[in-house]
Amino acid sequence: MFSIKVTGSFRSLERHEFEVPCPRCSLHTWVSLRLVLRRDVAVCRGCHANILLIDHLGAVQQMVRRLDASLGKLFKLGV
Repeated sequence: MFSIKVTGSFRSLERHEFEVPCPRCSLHTWVSLRLVLRRDVAVCRGCHANILLIDHLGAVQQMVRRLDASLGKLFKLGV
């Protein structure tokens, strides 16, 4: 059995990308969690419309915090 010590933050999760549909042309555009957390604007790769990214009720931020805490607990246990 191997043991690995993981240090640092799991904030790299914010670099994870997923697709969102453009409200104008419905073409999917890739955005990162970081952009959503910053309430940034993505540009549609099809019609070049600005897509305002809103984290409704902080759901994405809560999900990142919970996952970060869960991963932290997992690695503290030495698994």
